[in-house]
Amino acid sequence: MSLCSCNDPVKNFGQPGCVGILERPEKLAFIQTTADDGTVNSILSTDTINQAFVEGKINEADISKRWLPSPVLNKVNDTRGENNVFEIDGFSINVSQGVRTVVFTVIDGASPELSESFNALGCRDISYWSWSVTGQIGGNDRIADELRPIRIKKKTMQSIFQPPNKENETPAMILVQFAISDLEDDKNIAFIDAGTGANDVQVDISSFTGLIDVEMTIDPLVVTTTTTFTFDAAYIYGAVFDKEEFKGGVLADFTLVELLPTPAAAPMTSITEVSDGKYEAVITAPQTSGDTMQLSFSKTGFDQVAPLVFVIP
Repeated sequence: MSLCSCNDPVKNFGQPGCVGILERPEKLAFIQTTADDGTVNSILSTDTINQAFVEGKINEADISKRWLPSPVLNKVNDTRGENNVFEIDGFSINVSQGVRTVVFTVIDGASPELSESFNALGCRDISYWSWSVTGQIGGNDRIADELRPIRIKKKTMQSIFQPPNKENETPAMILVQFAISDLEDDKNIAFIDAGTGANDVQVDISSFTGLIDVEMTIDPLVVTTTTTFTFDAAYIYGAVFDKEEFKGGVLADFTLVELLPTPAAAPMTSITEVSDGKYEAVITAPQTSGDTMQLSFSKTGFDQVAPLVFVIP
């Protein structure tokens, strides 16, 4: 970002008695900078930031518009390097701002799977809102009547999982760092305060968590027929052969369709949890041997890793 512009006016240094600032982050809420439909993701001045608003953003079906809250952050360091300068005749001429880098540690829930969730953001055009320890939402105000998220420099996200270390008596942790886009200017740092007013963050923003991924697999020990099939649903975390089960699924959480040879909805009469995380589905109208089926899952607070695709024997 250039340091000088002929359009920048001279500004005064006087301040009112109390100057609010964006406090340090407790969490970050990542989001795709621009949604797949071309919409730039932002918070509008007309938005009411209450429970329903935040839950709607986190559970947004379109992942390109979904808020992705991080776990609680530890040891956050958000710093900008010294200006880039050009040396001439013994003088250092300021050319541009130094790189702004964000570094933090995650202790709570640290795992290789969680580390990969950070790394998966690295190749996308991602931004973030800062959720501060005082309940603010931080971003930038470069566009009037909007709080836009802070843009991350593409391919700078790095996440490293560190297992528990006996020698130093340290717990498992994740070390994360990324650089802020050089399109961001510190003068545009802005925030929405916590409070009860129409223009405030009206909820405890840091109490919200991200969706939990659920993976579905066909049970190979139970024969799939033209009217029934059995599948397992589990989280991606835990022992390799004993992932923690997803419990409590109901019929309304699942949708079945025929993919091949004739794409069509395939309503189910029932889905019964026969044991923890194991579900038996009954298809209303018998299908045909050889049909390719797809089971999808959607439930508030959760997300499917991928639809379950299987072929009826």
